[in-house]
Amino acid sequence: MAYLLESDSNSGVNLTSRFNFAVFTSTQSDLVWCNVILNGLNAAAANITIDYDIVLGAVTHHGPSITRPKKAAADTGFHMLLGPIPLNSTGVLNIYGLSSNSSDSSITAGCQFYDYVMRDDVNEDVYHSDVKLTRDTNAAQDEWTVVWFKNGVAVTSGITSPTIQVVKRADGTDLVSSTAMTQIGSTGAYKYDEATNRVTTGESAVAIAGGTIDGAARTWRRVITRDA
Repeated sequence: MAYLLESDSNSGVNLTSRFNFAVFTSTQSDLVWCNVILNGLNAAAANITIDYDIVLGAVTHHGPSITRPKKAAADTGFHMLLGPIPLNSTGVLNIYGLSSNSSDSSITAGCQFYDYVMRDDVNEDVYHSDVKLTRDTNAAQDEWTVVWFKNGVAVTSGITSPTIQVVKRADGTDLVSSTAMTQIGSTGAYKYDEATNRVTTGESAVAIAGGTIDGAARTWRRVITRDA
């Protein structure tokens, strides 16, 4: 997960010689990444060199440099992800740029500084569902069953607007358009029976389960096949 820590941008930047176009000054003891963004470059071929140094009091530590060509000669923009850069709370991080094109003397250059370290105080829930197709030959219907999970544990309550949609693998059209499902008792599992638009022998389909859980819409897809 990425956390935007600070942004710095400057106009009138002259990259015909090594130029310090962005500075990161936030108090940070971590690995920092810099999303370099250059705009207004001359529409001609150029190699762009990006490097950095870290100033700790009277000592300057120089980092490695990276040189890359623009994707296309006519491009006037350039992006590069620089890092990870180890930093402590007292260091000042300076980002430098240099262009091989002598016309890149007045551009806009900047950096978005991110912390990509996973934090113990940030928890992101993971949702998925188990979608099951059962062929009921006696009742001549396809029986669809969906069970939702949150962080690997079955969700037994709080699901609203549960739906099922079945898309044909052959042509991407709906076999079963999005339709509401019915809860199986109070289990938190949901069902839908389809007697007309059924998955035929030898065919495949994409089942799309949907619903609102914890105040947000959730969607899960599963490939369904029928061999007999």
